[in-house]
Amino acid sequence: MATMRRQESGNPLRRVFGNQRLRRAMASVARPYRGRIAFLGLLVTLGALLPLLPPLLYRSVIDRLIGDSSFSDVLILAVGAGAVTVLGVTFTHLYTVQSSHLGRRIISDLQNRMYGRLAAKPIEFFTTVKAGAIGTRITADAYAAEPLFTKVIVGLVANVMALSGAVLILALVDIRLVFVLALIPLLFVPLSATEARIRMLIRRQNGLNTELVTSSEALMNVPGMTLARQAGRLDAEVGRFAGSVEDLRDVASRLTASFIRADTIFSFTFGVVTSVVFAIGAWLVTDGRASIGTLVLFLLYIRQVQIPLNALTGLRYDALRAAQAFDRVFEVLGSGPGAEDGASPDSTVTQPAPSLQAAPGRGLAFDDVRYRYQSIGDLAITSLMNPAPAQGGTYEDAVLESSDMPVVLDGISFRVEPGEWVAVVGSSGAGKSTLSFLGAGLYRPLGGTVYVGGSSTRDLTGNDLARRVALITQDTHVLHDTVRNNLRYVNQDASDAQVEAACEAARLASFIKSLPDGYDTLVGERGYRFSGGQRQRLALARALLKPSEIVIMDEPTSQVDPETEALITEATRKLFGDRAVLTITHNLQTTVNADRILVLEDGHIVESGPHDSLIDNPNSRYAAMFKAQSAGG
Repeated sequence: MATMRRQESGNPLRRVFGNQRLRRAMASVARPYRGRIAFLGLLVTLGALLPLLPPLLYRSVIDRLIGDSSFSDVLILAVGAGAVTVLGVTFTHLYTVQSSHLGRRIISDLQNRMYGRLAAKPIEFFTTVKAGAIGTRITADAYAAEPLFTKVIVGLVANVMALSGAVLILALVDIRLVFVLALIPLLFVPLSATEARIRMLIRRQNGLNTELVTSSEALMNVPGMTLARQAGRLDAEVGRFAGSVEDLRDVASRLTASFIRADTIFSFTFGVVTSVVFAIGAWLVTDGRASIGTLVLFLLYIRQVQIPLNALTGLRYDALRAAQAFDRVFEVLGSGPGAEDGASPDSTVTQPAPSLQAAPGRGLAFDDVRYRYQSIGDLAITSLMNPAPAQGGTYEDAVLESSDMPVVLDGISFRVEPGEWVAVVGSSGAGKSTLSFLGAGLYRPLGGTVYVGGSSTRDLTGNDLARRVALITQDTHVLHDTVRNNLRYVNQDASDAQVEAACEAARLASFIKSLPDGYDTLVGERGYRFSGGQRQRLALARALLKPSEIVIMDEPTSQVDPETEALITEATRKLFGDRAVLTITHNLQTTVNADRILVLEDGHIVESGPHDSLIDNPNSRYAAMFKAQSAGG
């Protein structure tokens, strides 16, 4: 896993722009906006250099007034100075607005690329992510990186140009006075210790902000709040949150104090430098080596030097914040799998998948399939697992070593033909749910091949797999939307009549009709207005609406009563009659009429056959399971 290591020391501006990987990333993001960036560069140049001209005009005005020139002699110079000042302010306003618009566009592109990259991750990846971490990365971290384009880069160019121009003009006016500017680097000596403290506090503040978001999102939902209250931990959780808020307030206060201290040190030191410059300039004037106008010009240019220097000092901290944010953004964009543009890794298909009608062997087949879960080190993005650093520490590159994970499925071979209903049974942990995810193409086998409609899942895009397979999982996800939109999520073209027919078959229609707005009733977040059984029936209705050739059901009726389960099983078997159906169940009563039963134990198929042949075998594992379950009621 590629990560950008955070350094503890060094100039923040150098850390940002001296990092080759970050420069390449910024260039790739900015490439589509080359024309706008060139125009922005012109505005920045004019906005930075025009303010350098008025002091030259002021010197001429002062020297002419001292030389008894008339008002008319200096009027044109005064008007010119005012006009140049207005133009400078205008161009500064224009490049500020343009950089803001451009920065927001670039950040929007980054957010889209991050979302696409994360959406392309394997399903197993999402088991490693801490609640709320992805939302924080896409929103807070992306927006925290925005100043790099809206403020840091533009400010760096503008202020370096202004500083260089001021020094150049001073050198042309009187080279002797320029040597006084050699005192300016002394400004940054007393700032070094304060800057080290600021860097540490910014890292701590970012970590605490992320932790507050993720911890609140993890608790502020029905499962989280139910667990906290049932465990008697609600007061502890509220107290823990209050402690984090207090820590954040303390860090923010110390950070503000450090910024004030840095500004004070800078202003004090620059004041000393200005006093020295004024004393030397006054001595040159009294000694007849310089005019009063030149002294005034030099003092004005000292101000022209102070402003960009002060701005560059502030940009150092903005650059540090942005660098840390980009570090997290590009940790996502630099992770695999998936193309740089965020496309799904499944989209790299060498040839189009055959159509459903033309595909040979339109059912589901496993051919010597082996599978094991990837290690956390192979899957995870470290900071999405644990986004808050330790107190006073840094984000460390976690040592997540790849280790040999146990094989979950080994040597699995079977076929489910269209119109065939195959049941998979076995004890908990035997690998049944893993089998369903492999069949739907959500997992990729370690060895062997899974065929869907005659094509290997390795050669099918995500959309091809979604079109061919309907998967019903144990944990039904319900959108915070209307019942109708929840049902149509798998088939946007489904008519109202088809929706209602699917709900009738799933024994859900009567419940929906009892709701205040029927099919237009808004379902609560995660479907908590539905019972577990009602959510499962909603999932069955979705599968009925999906025009797929293969149906895989993982405990589809585990939360409904036996009578309803029998009715649903009978109805869905009729409606799925021409499809290849693989159903995974613990309730062996539902397997009696299956065309074939597969018994899965320790990742192997140990028995296969219809109910009658297995139940009559005295040594059958299935027969023992069936008799034990029947005896238990």
